[in-house]
Amino acid sequence: MYMPFGDAFQLGTEQTYTYVNEVRVGDARNASQIVGYLVKAKVHVATIWGDDEHKLLLLKVTNPSLYTTPGDLKHKTTLSNVDSTPFYMYWNLGYLKKIYFGQEDASLANFKKGIASLFQYQLLDGKYVEEDPSGTCDVQYTSHSSTRYHKAKNNCKFAGDRFERTEYPLRSLTRTVRSTDFTVSTEGTLEKVVAQDYVKYLVNAYDGLGAFLESTTKLELETGSKKVSIVEGTSVDEVIKSLGVQEHGLLSEDVETKCVGDNCDNLVKLVKSYKKGLTNERIGKQDSSAALVELVEYGRQTSTEDFLRLLKAKTMQEQRGQLLDLLGAIQTVEAHKAAKTLLKYESDEDLLLAERYLQALAVGSRPKKAVIEDLLEMAEKKPDNNKFYDTLLQTLGSLAHRYAKLSGNSYDTELVEKVKEFLLKQLDWCKKDRCKEKFIRGLHNLKSPKTLDVLIKLAKEGSAKISVSAMKALRSFSVFLWNDEFKAVFEDIFFQVSKKYDSSARALALDILLDLKPDYEELMHLIQLLKSSDKTYEVNQYCISNAHVG
Repeated sequence: MYMPFGDAFQLGTEQTYTYVNEVRVGDARNASQIVGYLVKAKVHVATIWGDDEHKLLLLKVTNPSLYTTPGDLKHKTTLSNVDSTPFYMYWNLGYLKKIYFGQEDASLANFKKGIASLFQYQLLDGKYVEEDPSGTCDVQYTSHSSTRYHKAKNNCKFAGDRFERTEYPLRSLTRTVRSTDFTVSTEGTLEKVVAQDYVKYLVNAYDGLGAFLESTTKLELETGSKKVSIVEGTSVDEVIKSLGVQEHGLLSEDVETKCVGDNCDNLVKLVKSYKKGLTNERIGKQDSSAALVELVEYGRQTSTEDFLRLLKAKTMQEQRGQLLDLLGAIQTVEAHKAAKTLLKYESDEDLLLAERYLQALAVGSRPKKAVIEDLLEMAEKKPDNNKFYDTLLQTLGSLAHRYAKLSGNSYDTELVEKVKEFLLKQLDWCKKDRCKEKFIRGLHNLKSPKTLDVLIKLAKEGSAKISVSAMKALRSFSVFLWNDEFKAVFEDIFFQVSKKYDSSARALALDILLDLKPDYEELMHLIQLLKSSDKTYEVNQYCISNAHVG
């Protein structure tokens, strides 16, 4: 259907826009303390091929300047490379269909994509779906007059690595507002664009901890236009081929921090500068925490060789514990290869360091397939130190759980299935409770719904120790998994319908029953336990305190 775009981007003409982008980042608790930057430039837009509906636009950025906040000091940056380097966009009735340019640094590529997205707009009210650097978004257009329009973007979906903690308290609440106001002339020429993006992150556990990012971009048409040469061709693809540029996706690209030059800080240099804060005595202190935050970022670009230099350095022996914490937090294959050289258990000190790395690795949010596969291979060889093996299994379960939660993965993912099958097979082979408990702890951390039936059977039929271990694992699962059949099992354990159970197993069953939000009658049924002949003091007290809280 033809849209009323009128004289927008007439073939053979070039228009010039003033471009201003201001980005501010601040603390969610104190918006007055901000840092940021301001970019100013000229954007030249020439229509070099097309018809009323399909157009190929040549865009060129000139005179880019960067200013920092706070302060107004002009800086020369890689944005200078944008000057005189043209790029192209395929525009079809207001939609940004494709973007083309040569090989670019990711930051410059994103800069160009951001500018191109400003020329994506519609002139009819309604709901649309658009793709731009922020993702594939639901878009609502509302007209304020025949020349003024408002665009609201919601539910932007971005395909890529997005890491988030699985524990609710450590996850963040994200508030996002994306909108654009634009003005066209009565003839249909795009005259002014004001785009605003606001993102605020708040940690669930404490809403005073977080940050915000605010971006305002303005594009304003300068008076006058000029004639430009057009390009001949029967299709966009034919024209682009003659221009020698490549098509690029519309989504923003990941920007990697690169170390260039002799003065660039690397991990080895940084660790030495933070050496005093990396002793065990400084754990939990501000200097230690601040050091690890910065070191993790650099560590994700560090080679195995550099990690090994640090671990083997005689001057860093007092810091080896925190270095292993660091390697566990970094979670790259390179870091794992280095840490693996210290996964020994010949002495108590060796065992302590090995467990320290595994425990740090277990709580990270960026599990790598290769690392999980390596840990699974280690577990299959059955290390002959029971304590090390126990920690290894728990780490393996935790990493597989987090891996299953990554976008595109699930508990059906092949690697997660392998971990589950290994734990279940080893559990089935165990004869002694101590052996069974070890693999139940692995299943506890894995939290695969496919293991529920096994854990339920162990809770009902196992020894007192095994029943408690299985109930601890079941207690860690989401309450949304429990249907009436499972509920009946937990009632059986708590009320000891079929047999007597350990008091700890009963208390855990009560926890789950209370999580299911019992109604008045069900709650009174639980309270009746207090009037019964049950003399288990700790269960009665636990029932009173939890029922009161509920």
